Amino acid sequence: MDEYWICRRDNPHFRLTEDGRDFSTTAAPMAFPSHDAAFDYMTRENTQPPLEGVSLEIVKADA
Repeated sequence: MDEYWICRRDNPHFRLTEDGRDFSTTAAPMAFPSHDAAFDYMTRENTQPPLEGVSLEIVKADA
């Protein structure tokens, strides 16, 4: 099954962490079952830290 992550556009190695509190290259990322689910979360939370004011992109996890 595919997974999608929310990443910083300026450095996609920084993924939103599983707890949704920060971006990290080493912590487990918050995984979404679809691009739409990631987009919905990103749209809903984009006025709150850590998403606020950050350029983001959704990437498909490498299998």
